[in-house]
Amino acid sequence: MVAAGDGRTTIQSEAYLPPGGSGGAEAFATAMGYGVASREAIKELTLTDYVARREALAAEADAADGYRIITFDTVCPEEHLDSFGRLLGMLMSEVPLGELDLETSEWPAERIRAAEQRLVAIGRHVHTAMAIAPDGEVAGVSDVRVDDTDQTYGQVGITIVDPAHRGHRLGLALKLATHDLAIRTYPDLVSLDTSNAEVNTHMNAVNEALGYRTIETLLELQKSL
Repeated sequence: MVAAGDGRTTIQSEAYLPPGGSGGAEAFATAMGYGVASREAIKELTLTDYVARREALAAEADAADGYRIITFDTVCPEEHLDSFGRLLGMLMSEVPLGELDLETSEWPAERIRAAEQRLVAIGRHVHTAMAIAPDGEVAGVSDVRVDDTDQTYGQVGITIVDPAHRGHRLGLALKLATHDLAIRTYPDLVSLDTSNAEVNTHMNAVNEALGYRTIETLLELQKSL
């Protein structure tokens, strides 16, 4: 349940369908008064497929020249913490999410550090790549997440590029950096999964170039009270 900024309250739920298909879950949701706020493609990448494509993709990422890509495991370097929080605060407003009624949130340093501590405590590694602009600001970020309890399988977390820095293939450069880091760190890693709203055409194109294939469709359901 989400309280919108205009005083409305919405209820959100999810349903899963075969790729490109429909099913009883969607019909049931409609009968219960839910609308489909967003359709997301759940995608999987076999890392052997990624390795086969990687060199050709690296040439495309050369447009990111002038930006420095750094990587870290879960804990953001202190010098980039405030700028990272500023970018995280853009996530809900800048990533295409269809008609989902989600509000932006603030990410001060203490909130980021608390979240990092929780992840470290449960053994979840957030292998993160950051694009640092010439002025030192964080221009983009992407991550891959792997748990200590299962190092054969991982997930892509967030990927976002500041609108002021788009057009430099930073999304692709960041994805290459995180996927390369995951392969180096986990020799037994077999596959990664991710999800993107169907309206997020740019990131869908990047993921398809990397070798991701759709295995399921997620319906983000929503109704107002």
